[in-house]
This record gives sequence, C-alpha cells and structure tokens, in this order.
Amino acid sequence: MIQDPRRALQVTRYHTWPRLREQSVGEHSMQVMRILLAIWPDCSRELLMHCLVHDIGETVSGDPPYPVKRDNPVLKAECDRIERSAHLSMCIPWGLPAPQALTEVERAVFKLAEFIEMWEWGLHEIRLGNDYAVLVRDRCREAMDRILSSGGMVCEKLARNYIKRREHADGKRQAEVSSAPGRHRSNGRVAGEGEGQELRSELEEARGDLRIRDAGAQVGSSGGDPGDAANADEGRSLEDRG
Repeated sequence: MIQDPRRALQVTRYHTWPRLREQSVGEHSMQVMRILLAIWPDCSRELLMHCLVHDIGETVSGDPPYPVKRDNPVLKAECDRIERSAHLSMCIPWGLPAPQALTEVERAVFKLAEFIEMWEWGLHEIRLGNDYAVLVRDRCREAMDRILSSGGMVCEKLARNYIKRREHADGKRQAEVSSAPGRHRSNGRVAGEGEGQELRSELEEARGDLRIRDAGAQVGSSGGDPGDAANADEGRSLEDRG
C-alpha cells in the first residue's frame, strides 16, 4: 500500500502519554528544523531534509515511546525497518526525499536539536498545567547536557545560547502568569532586562565564532562539513535513529 506523506505528517506524537495539547509529526519536524537553523545556520541541505522526513514512516508504525525502543532493541530494529519501508514507498509516487546519509557530526547535532524540541514541548505542557510533562522535560534536558558535554560539538556555543534564551523566555512567561489577577506570584527566578541584553551579546559573539570556525574549516579542508575533520575518512553513513 502506498502511503500519503500529507497524512504521515498528521500522525499524533506522545499518543501513550498524558498531554493537554496534541503535537503532530509535521509540527515536530518543523520545530526541529527551526531549532537546527538557529544553532547551526550553515548546516547541510541533507541535514535539513532529514529533519523534514525523519519521522514520516511513523504513518505505519505510529510513534513508539523512546524508552520502549531503547529497552527492546529487537522491537526498535523492526520499527526502524517498517518506518524505512513506508518512507521509501512514498519517494517515487510523491517525490519525497529519500532517507538521508548523515555524518557523525550531523547525527549528533540533529539529536541535540530534536531533544531541544522535545524539551521545549515539555516546558510548554508544564505551563499549561501538565505535571506529567516534567519527566519529559527533565529526561530531554539530561540528554541535551550529555550531548553538549561530550565535546567537539560544532555548534556548542550557539546551542547553549539558544537554551539560555529559551529558559529566559520561559521564566518571563512564568512571571506573567504568576502576576496575573487571581494568581499567586512565583518564587522562581526570572531573568531581567539586563540578562536579556547579556544573552543578545553572547548570541552575537557565538555567531561570530561560528563564522570564523567555518571559514577556517573551508581553508583547511577540501570542502568537508565544518568541524567534521576527525570523521572525514568515515564518509556518510545512514542515520541510526533513536
């Protein structure tokens, strides 16, 4: 049976988890792409296409919870096979990009962007009053910190700055809700205008560092991906989806 990518992007995520607002595969994919462009503006076309279609095969498999796949490697392998088959069935009939081959660096940055997106989803659900999302927020934040602390991340400074900016924005929203009529003011720390200016300054510095690093990579290599010199001999390999 030939699947339809339009319907595929409407598949509901977190369907086994209590949530106050539904999120589709299409929304998740677009948010990951948005975050990727914020933390690595010069990423490859292949990585952007991967963001767009990485979950499109879930039109057949659904969205199996990550812990279930993590703890059941045989199930994960079968889900990956089913999703890939569904994805490939849409490529020729609908002109859909095929599964993309990514470098090790691209895979790491993609997983970081995906965890940031799920972390943001958790923050939003918590603001709506969903205490179940605390676990999602905390697990994703731990994964983000683990990736960033591994070292050698091409976009580390921009990614850390983006995370700080999201925390700043979330703190402001918490203050606005807490100070609304009939609400009790939160005791949580809220970033002020001075800290907002500091974040903007750090963002400009990070973007400058990234441009300098990219320029150095172009001069010192024959056109490989920025920060990927250590993996240049490995070439591109298929994404090991989590």
